[in-house]
This record gives sequence, C-alpha cells and structure tokens, in this order.
Amino acid sequence: MNNKTKKAAKIISNAIKVTTLVAAGASVAACRMYVDVETLVQVPAPKQSDQINFGENGNLSATVQGNFTDNDWQDVLVNIEAALMAGLGQWANPFNLAFAKERDLHIILVETTRFGKYHTSVGGDIIYINSAILNDADALEEAVIAATRRIGGNPNFPDIVKVTPSVREAVRMANGHA
Repeated sequence: MNNKTKKAAKIISNAIKVTTLVAAGASVAACRMYVDVETLVQVPAPKQSDQINFGENGNLSATVQGNFTDNDWQDVLVNIEAALMAGLGQWANPFNLAFAKERDLHIILVETTRFGKYHTSVGGDIIYINSAILNDADALEEAVIAATRRIGGNPNFPDIVKVTPSVREAVRMANGHA
C-alpha cells in the first residue's frame, strides 16, 4: 500500500469513526474535534524540546517543542515565555490551572496553513501554535491566552468540547476499545 492509499484509508476510517460517534449520540462538535485531532494536526517529530518554568517561583511550566535551527530556538523560547507571562498577568486563574506542573501541558509549534493562530487538543493537554505568528508579540500573546482559556473550557469559546464520559466511551468504542 503506497502512502496516498494509506492516507485515504485513514481518512475513510476517521469518517466511519465520526459516523459511529454520531450514531452513539455524540455531538457534531465532539466529532469535529475528534477528526481535527486525527487529521488536522499531523506534526513531524520535533527537533527541539525544552521546558519553560514561569510564574511566581517558577511554579508553572510547559514543554515547548518545535522544528527550528539551534540559533532560532532560544529566540522562540524567549517569545513563548513572554507570551505566557503576559497571559498570566491578565488571566491568572486559567493559567494557574492550565500550566500547573503536574498537568504536563505541551506547546507544539507547527508550520501550517490548516489553522490560523492556534489549535488545541480535545484532551486539553496540547496547544498547537502556528509558527508563522512567533515574531508578532501581540498575535502570539492573543493565541496563548485564547488557547489557555479554551482548554480550560471557558464558555466564551463554545467550539471547545469537554470530553464527557459518554463522549469518551463513544470515542473508545469507535477506536475498537471495550
């Protein structure tokens, strides 16, 4: 099977899973997010990975990953940390919850045209940031704040789906797990 055939098979498989989810009573939004995780964000293995500790006494953290040259990587980390600190100053409560060290939140920087500034995983443990905005401090800050509020289930971001046990079970069944 060549790569195009494998990709087509995966897309068909995902469509079947979404149909199963809808039949099991999952919301269309849950299905859309499920497909997003499977097909929208396909990230190559990152070359760099570092943990950023921030907040008072370094009590908050995020693992930042991306594919950059060694020379650019330090600038990327500085930009992400500045956006995190700015967000913490404006939205302390969601940031304290999202970036608690035991949560192990990841920020993955990707070069993509599939989404604008950011995308989040359904489980709320990954924030994908479009690397095209890394040198725009305002756009990066806006993306970090919006993504953090989104993974916290803020009702002002209705397209995020909190995975309820019934949806979680539907996803498990669609994936062939009992």
